[in-house]
Amino acid sequence: MRLKNLLSGTIPPGELLLLNGGHTIIGDLAVLSVPQVLSAFGREIAEAVLSSDHHIRTVLARTSKAEGDRRVARFEYLAGSATVTLHREFGFA
Repeated sequence: MRLKNLLSGTIPPGELLLLNGGHTIIGDLAVLSVPQVLSAFGREIAEAVLSSDHHIRTVLARTSKAEGDRRVARFEYLAGSATVTLHREFGFA
C-alpha cells in the first residue's frame, strides 16, 4: 500500500501533499527525506514505512546533505530496532 494512503487519516491532507512517498533502502534501513513541516509526524511516518515493508527494521530521516571529504550525511532515528546494517551488492558484503 502506498505511504500516503497509510497516512491519510493521520496527517492533514494539505500537509500530506508535501510528503515524498519514496525512500532509500540500505540493507534493512529505510532513509527518508521528511520536510521540516512534517517533522512533528516523523514517528507516524516511520511506523507506516515499517508496516508497509516487512524487510525494513529501522527508519531514519536525513537531516543534512552529504558533506566533507568523506561525503557523510547526518540522520535522525525515527523508529525501529538498530542502526547497524549489512549492505550486499552482487552477493558480496
